[in-house]
Amino acid sequence: MKNANSTKLSLAARAAKLNRQRFIKQYPNTWLILSGRSEQRRNGDVDYTFRQHSDFLYLSSCDLPDCLLILGPKTEMLCLPKVDEHHLVWLGETETPQSAKQKFGFTRCIFTSEIEKTLPKLLSSDANVLCSQPFKKTLKKICPTIRPKVWKVDEHLNELRVLKTDLELELMQIAIDASCVAHATVMKTIKPGMMEWEAKDLFDTTIKQHGVRQHSFPTISGSGTNGAVLHYTKEQTQMKAGDLLLLDAGGEHRGYAADVTRTYPVNGKFSKIQKALYELVLEAQLNTIAMVRPNIWMNDLQENVMRVLTEGLMNLGFLKGDLNTLIEKKCIALFYPHGCSHQLGLDVHDISPKQTNPKATAKLRSNQLLKAGMVITMEPGLYFIKALIQNPKQRKLHRDLVDFDLAERHLNFGGIRIEDDVLVTETGHRVLSHAPKTVAEIEALKR
Repeated sequence: MKNANSTKLSLAARAAKLNRQRFIKQYPNTWLILSGRSEQRRNGDVDYTFRQHSDFLYLSSCDLPDCLLILGPKTEMLCLPKVDEHHLVWLGETETPQSAKQKFGFTRCIFTSEIEKTLPKLLSSDANVLCSQPFKKTLKKICPTIRPKVWKVDEHLNELRVLKTDLELELMQIAIDASCVAHATVMKTIKPGMMEWEAKDLFDTTIKQHGVRQHSFPTISGSGTNGAVLHYTKEQTQMKAGDLLLLDAGGEHRGYAADVTRTYPVNGKFSKIQKALYELVLEAQLNTIAMVRPNIWMNDLQENVMRVLTEGLMNLGFLKGDLNTLIEKKCIALFYPHGCSHQLGLDVHDISPKQTNPKATAKLRSNQLLKAGMVITMEPGLYFIKALIQNPKQRKLHRDLVDFDLAERHLNFGGIRIEDDVLVTETGHRVLSHAPKTVAEIEALKR
C-alpha cells in the first residue's frame, strides 16, 4: 500500500524514495550514514554555487548543504543543520525537520545536533555500518564499538544508479526536452556577426523558460576553428558567414542531466564540403544508434563509429589505401580523437560498474555491457585539429594512409559533433532527444 504522503511528493522526492527502497533491498542488513556536501568558499564571504553530491541526491533529493542521511532496517532519516540568526537575516528561511519530512518524504527528520543522542539508540554494538569518510571520526566518538566501512563515493551505488527507474527517466526527460527546444531556438536565431557567447546565453535563457535552471556541464559554443577544440569554453569569437557552430550543451533538472550536441551553419546553409562531412557524421550516429540494445558492449558501438567514419573519409579522399588497414592502424583518430558514448544520469558522465570486454579493440572510458534501463549518449564527430594533423610523428606514421595536404587545406573547417541521449530498452532503444539534426531540418529553420 502506498504511503498517504507519497502522492503529494514532488517527482524528484518520489524518485529518491524509490531509490532508497532499492538500496535497502540490496543492502538489507547494512546501515548507511552518508554526508552531503558543504558549501565551498570562492573568496571573501562569497561561496561557489552549491551543488549536492550525486550519491546524496540519488537517495534523498535534498539539495541543502551540511545534511546527513541515515538509512537502515526500518529507518529512513534525514538530518539537517540548525540555522542561526545570521543565516536567517542573510539567506532567509530554510527547511525545518517537519517541513523537510514532508518535502523529501522521510519517515523521520532531525537536526544534526541531535545525532549524538540518536545514533546510539539506533546502532547495536556489532552493526554493519557504511559511513562517509568525513563522518567516520564523529561516529567513532559517538559509538566507539562500531567499526565502520568507508562509503566509496561513486562506487557503492553504481550498480543501482546505472539502471534508471521510470521516475528518474521522467526527470531526465524534462532536462532533455528543454535542452532540445533551446538547441532549436539557437539554430533558428543565430546569424553572422553574433558572438559565441550570445548563442550560449540564448541556450541558457531558453532552458530556464522551460523550467530547467541549471547546466549539467559547462557549455561548449565554438564557431569556425573553435569547433575543433573538444572542450572549448572561451566563447569570445564573432561568428562569421561560412562558419559552423558546434553547440554542446545540456540542462540539469533536480540533478538529472541532459547532454545534446548540434552543429550547424551560422548563415543557415551548408557548403558542399560541410554537408558531405556532416552527413557522414550523421550516418555514423544513426547507424550506431540502431545497434543499441541489451547485451551489446559499448566499445562495439565505438568500433562501428570508427568503421563508418573511416570508410566515409576514404571515399572523400582524406584517407587512402585498404579499408581494413586504415581501421587496423586507427587512422581515424587523427580526425575523431574521442569516444562515441558515455553513461548519463545524475552526472553528465555518469558512474557505472567497471567491466572489461576481452575482445575489445577500441578503448572507451565507459565500457559496459548494455542493459535495459541504461541511458547513454551517442556522439560521433569529425574535426580538423592542427595539433594532430601537423604532428610530425603522426605524419610519418600515417604518410601512406592519410592525405595530409588535403587535411591541411581544411584546417579552417573546425569540427562537427552530433550527440543524442539514448535509453536502452528491453527490446532495443529509444532516442530521448529530438532537436533538429538532418540537413533539411536545419536549413528549413532559416527559411
